[in-house]
Amino acid sequence: YEAYRSEDDAAAIRALQRACELDPDNGDSLYYLGSAYYRSGDLENARRTFDLVVSSFADTSLATEAQNVLAEINNAAGT
Repeated sequence: YEAYRSEDDAAAIRALQRACELDPDNGDSLYYLGSAYYRSGDLENARRTFDLVVSSFADTSLATEAQNVLAEINNAAGT
């Protein structure tokens, strides 16, 4: 999370991918991974990751936030 907070998206993506591998039930890691992808401009991986947050952590605030970002991505893409 330190790399994410310092806006080092490349390092954050690497660390958060590893965190998600080690603990696939950690919704925060998955959400922040999606956010790091989004912030870095990798919209395809951001979309895929946020979709996973929504499907894996339904009925949580993380899923709601992920849906909001997905709407932003889709609006920016014109879909």
